[in-house]
Amino acid sequence: MRITRRMRLLLAATLGMLVLGTTACQPGEVQAFNSIMGTNLTVEQARSTCEQIDAQSGPGTCRQTAIEAVNRKTKGYVNFGSDCRAAVDYLFEGRWDHQRALMVVNRESRFVSFVVDYASGSHKGCAQLSPGIRARFLQGPWDDPYWNVRALRDVVDHPAWGWCHWDVVNYCARGGQF
Repeated sequence: MRITRRMRLLLAATLGMLVLGTTACQPGEVQAFNSIMGTNLTVEQARSTCEQIDAQSGPGTCRQTAIEAVNRKTKGYVNFGSDCRAAVDYLFEGRWDHQRALMVVNRESRFVSFVVDYASGSHKGCAQLSPGIRARFLQGPWDDPYWNVRALRDVVDHPAWGWCHWDVVNYCARGGQF
């Protein structure tokens, strides 16, 4: 348990150094840092912690760890061409629902990014996003696997939505299974 807490502090502090890397740290940057890491550190606390890490592990350790943590946490944009499977593997890596996401995208599009529902023409892309979901969650082109699967991930992570939209058994009725 002590290692986990120490690692969390290390990641929080190193991310803080990314925020502090600019000459003037803005309140919005500190807020973004705290929301990503789930902490409530002040700028001064983040700077102090990172200085301690660099003193123990060598210059630049704190910043490099922060960059890696941000990349893992936010899963920055990657161009997957038309490969939906690679986008699912990337955006759902290490999650409990990775296999479920693979099953859904396979069922919906057979891992092809430019698929449009032939019956209605309204459901599009890797996860066959409906017009309402696209309007609310899609942040890029619907036929780009990264943005389509990212929208899927954002929907399933949303407390009011979850996997219900893609549950073919009973749309998440009480006690339902995927």
